[in-house]
Order: sequence, then C-alpha cells, then structure tokens
Amino acid sequence: MLLAESLYGDIAKYVKRENVTFCGNGIPDVRQTRTVIKKEIPHLLFLSNMMRTKGVWELLDALAILKRRGLCFSCDFVGGWKDVQSEDFHLRVQEYELEDCVCAHGAKYGMDKDVFFQNADVFVLPSYTEAFPLTVLEAMQHGLAVVASNVGGISGQIEDGITGKLIGGNTPVLTLDYMPNPQELSDALKSLLSDMNKCHAMGTAGYNKFKKEFTLQAFERNFVKSLQWAINQ
Repeated sequence: MLLAESLYGDIAKYVKRENVTFCGNGIPDVRQTRTVIKKEIPHLLFLSNMMRTKGVWELLDALAILKRRGLCFSCDFVGGWKDVQSEDFHLRVQEYELEDCVCAHGAKYGMDKDVFFQNADVFVLPSYTEAFPLTVLEAMQHGLAVVASNVGGISGQIEDGITGKLIGGNTPVLTLDYMPNPQELSDALKSLLSDMNKCHAMGTAGYNKFKKEFTLQAFERNFVKSLQWAINQ
C-alpha cells in the first residue's frame, strides 16, 4: 500500500504494479465553510520546519526576484528553527532588502497555526524531498492555492494548473538530488500573484478536492477498499 501513485517508482523493481494499492492520508475536517478574504496585498505562507531541504533559501531567492520584478506581497515563514538558524535567516532577509515583506514567526501550533492559514492566499513548499505532506492537505482545507516541488507524492495531492503549481518538471522526483530552482519558483508564484482571481479559483478547486479525497472519512473509505482488495488478491 502506497500513499500515492507517483511513489510507485520507489518500489517498481521489487513489486509489480498489479500488486500495489494506493491510499492517501486524510486529516480531520475542521472547517465547515470556506471564506475568501480579498486583501490589498497577497499573502504567501511557508509552514514547515526551517530546514535547508524544505527550500527555505530557494524561497528567499525567489522572493527577492519577485520584489525586483515589482510585485507586491507578504510572506510568512512559520516553523521551528532547525539547520536554518534565525540569525542567518534574518541576515539574508536584510541582504535581499525583504524586511518589509518577509517575517519569520517560529513554530506555531493549533489555533495559532490556523490563523496563518486563514490569512494566506498561497501556500509554498519548495522541498527537496517529501512523501505525502500533511501541511499541503491543511492548505487545501483552508482553500489555498499551493505552489510546491513535484517530489514524492505531492502530485497525488496537487493537480498542476488546477489546484496549484508544481515545479521541478512533469515527472515526480523520487531521488535525493533534487534542488528547487528559484527562478522557476518565482515564475510559478508570479503567475498566481499577477492573477488573484485565478489564484482563488485554484484554492477553491483544492478545497473541493480536499473535501472529496482527503478527509478522515475519505481515508477510512479508501483504507477499507484497500484491505478488501488485498483480501480478494
């Protein structure tokens, strides 16, 4: 059993495709309705551990490109400091002259975390590697368009051009040598920031996909189907 079709490449030489079933994760459906709040300045959100392999530095590079191109935005970094340290991060923000549009908040949990999802328009996760990140499901639950690396099982969550934008090519990356390209990342973000109607439409599509496929109820149904399939096999 795998979380997403795109992860099959990891085991392709050991297991035949007909002997594999797929069941994506689900999370509690804590939002009963979705409300789009239009803002003067679009809000981007990065929410993960502050680690190099989560694409923190590449995202800062991409934001610097966006600012040079004259785009207005605000970007919140939410997550505990790991191998990216606070002092180094803030020095890079100053070097890029991003103090007026980038803010790091440290780790947040529960309702404190939800506030950032509620205030955002776009969720950004330019990771080097992932499996099936729950933060992407949380972003979809809050009706956010998602810009993420096409690594691991993320293409099983995000439909490129429909619920968000995938960077890194059309084929999911399953190796450990991928690094996001800041220019490609900035282009993907620009396409949303330049058309907020499209951005919000993607967020709505992502919300609908979440409600259909990624609630705990959907997970339970899919898990039962997978067990029934295995028994029948």
